[in-house]
Amino acid sequence: QQQQQQQQQEEQDNEVDDSKGDLNKDNGTRKSSHQQLVKVPQEDGSSKVYNITVVDATYKKPYLGGFRNRITEAVFHNASTQTPKRVKMRKVEVFERTTQTKTMRTHPKFATQTAVDAATQMVKAGVFVTGREDTVIVPGRYETAAEKFAKEVRAVIVIQTYFRRWKAMRYVDNLRFAKKQYEMWEEEKVRRKMEMEEEAERRDLERRLNPRTQEDFDLLYHSLEEWHKEQSAKIKLLPESEQKKARMALLKEQTGYLNSINQLKLIADVDNKDKRIETFLDKATGGDRIVDNEYGIRVHVERPENKRAQELRRIYNALKVPDLQLDERLDALFSLKTVVSEFNTPLTREIQDLVKRESDLLSRRIKSRNLEGLRKRILNLYVQFMETPEYNPIAKELLKVHKDTNYFKHNVVKCSGSDGFQTQEDFEVSPLMTAGLGKSKAALKVENRAIHREDNSVYRRMLDGMRRAEKKYDDNSTCVFLLTVRDLRYLVDTIWGRQSVMSEEDDINVLRLCRWNKAHELSPWNCILLEDDECESHLALEDAESSYDPMFKSRIVQKHLRAKQHFSTLRAHLAKAKKQQRKRKSVQK
Repeated sequence: QQQQQQQQQEEQDNEVDDSKGDLNKDNGTRKSSHQQLVKVPQEDGSSKVYNITVVDATYKKPYLGGFRNRITEAVFHNASTQTPKRVKMRKVEVFERTTQTKTMRTHPKFATQTAVDAATQMVKAGVFVTGREDTVIVPGRYETAAEKFAKEVRAVIVIQTYFRRWKAMRYVDNLRFAKKQYEMWEEEKVRRKMEMEEEAERRDLERRLNPRTQEDFDLLYHSLEEWHKEQSAKIKLLPESEQKKARMALLKEQTGYLNSINQLKLIADVDNKDKRIETFLDKATGGDRIVDNEYGIRVHVERPENKRAQELRRIYNALKVPDLQLDERLDALFSLKTVVSEFNTPLTREIQDLVKRESDLLSRRIKSRNLEGLRKRILNLYVQFMETPEYNPIAKELLKVHKDTNYFKHNVVKCSGSDGFQTQEDFEVSPLMTAGLGKSKAALKVENRAIHREDNSVYRRMLDGMRRAEKKYDDNSTCVFLLTVRDLRYLVDTIWGRQSVMSEEDDINVLRLCRWNKAHELSPWNCILLEDDECESHLALEDAESSYDPMFKSRIVQKHLRAKQHFSTLRAHLAKAKKQQRKRKSVQK
């Protein structure tokens, strides 16, 4: 194909060259042509040479139209060119039937002729025209404009009837679908509520049977106090002669329950001790995780102290296994003796003596149950060995008892409940933000179990949720971090009545305190107690004060005034905390 195109191009050039100098058929003159080189300067200072074909003609240029300026009377003619046109070779064959037949216009505006003939032919002598395809048209009844309009109106009414019926059916279907969705949402809500109640009951029963944390034992003391109040109320209904005997029986029974709680404490202390040791070993052997800001990756780094802790942990895990074969137990004791023999202290010498004693007893085939006390003693001394910085250097960074004096400098505050000195971590609220007049966690625990005996686990979870929600606002909110669990308990139970202000839901597990005005931080005088779903709807409002009824807003304002009066000291602590925060920012700048 490329060769054919090149041949066609050469033929065209030959035809153009042959036509030069021929007679012009339009005006009868002869044209001649010659080549001329033209030098054109470029923008960069160089020049370019072009070979131009110049055609000389002696005839007058044809008039191709123009225009005349009315003001100056100047006449302008359209220009013509002398360059011969190159003949374009068509790529498609044009000698076809479709290119020679004109397309008929069928629109009524242009349909002035029939598609078959340009004229009509009538029957006459010598001409026969068939009438097989002729159609007889019989005129009907004449229809006036009013009748036609009425007919159109009736047709429009029918169309509107069906359209409105379809629209109503669609609206009803949407309502039915919305109702079904709402019923499904209600069922899901009831199901989730039942599951939450069952989970809460199961968790509560588990906490009562197997208490492990401080809040679990607070629950037991709270249940015991509630039971004591019920029994005391029943005793008051008895005759006076029987009340003294009933109180003595009640005191004896209450003492038995307290002894049971103390037994559960001993069991929990053993389990918590194992968990504490495992947590300490995890931190000691975990190493450090450093974030590389240049590449955005986390790098795990292990120091020699971590390697030392890993070696000690392997020995601890081997000693802790109860049922080991004789050879495996002897290997574990030999590893322990090797590690301990590096140091010459009273603790290491005692461990070596105990290891030697157990090895001697094992060689005499003493039963394992007779060695349980000795093995527990070896394990406890080895734990003490691991927690001593002299033998395990990383323990100094993880345990508070081994901190140096710089750690306790400006970090010790007097506890108003016990008249002792504690570090800031031992307080529920930082003493630096409350002028150092608070009580430590240990003092609050003793006070609660001795006087109040309240279960604050629900309020603790609520307070933690409030603090997490306030951190998301990222507006330096401080007030919620100054609240204690007892403050929140008073705020929820006394001021808000322990129920949702909208739906009056009294299940404390689904209630939540959120901001009344989103523009200000959460505080006792800027909060509202609602359910979880109601909180989300409330926080979605742009302006809460203009969205509620005036009577409802007046109720909220009254509760905020009561909170301001009760938490007056909290406002002073908040002002001090804000002042310290501004001072800290100015120092950083």
